Amino acid sequence: MLSTTCKHINVITLYFTAYRYDFVGALRRLNAHVSDVTALPRVAALELQRLQHNGVQLPQRRAVSHYDVEPCSKATALLNRCQAAMLNDYTPAAVSGVGNNCLFQSVSVALYGSEEYYDQLRVRAAIEVAMHRQWYDTAHSDYCAPFKDEQCIVVPNYGDLCRTLTTHGEEADVMGA
Repeated sequence: MLSTTCKHINVITLYFTAYRYDFVGALRRLNAHVSDVTALPRVAALELQRLQHNGVQLPQRRAVSHYDVEPCSKATALLNRCQAAMLNDYTPAAVSGVGNNCLFQSVSVALYGSEEYYDQLRVRAAIEVAMHRQWYDTAHSDYCAPFKDEQCIVVPNYGDLCRTLTTHGEEADVMGA
């Protein structure tokens, strides 16, 4: 009985820890070092340690079906005009788009069926980019992104990418040409 109770309490503690964690503050701490590409990976590593120390974790990915999401009428209309066959397999999901966080809100909906993890996804993406510059900076001497030879993918300037990722509410993406 006691071990079951302890496990239950640990799950509840992890759940509430993630909600008390200041994701916007984490983005601000990272953003303060965006212009220093030597300090940024160290700050990102510290932020990752902070997440781990506080027990902040993403939930298990769950299967999300078209029944779980509200369809986006604008995206559906666009696909009907340009790529109607995609609608046989995919349902464009509407997200709130609050504060231009729609990329991370969309990923959260796709992975977990709700937008609630978008802020954590954004922090984790910023940490990833900061700690692995050679994957995201086309000017880096060891640039090794798997899509580096793709003419259809436009990777933003590394400094701009880091700045937009670490600014809550700023649009952040990699564009297709």
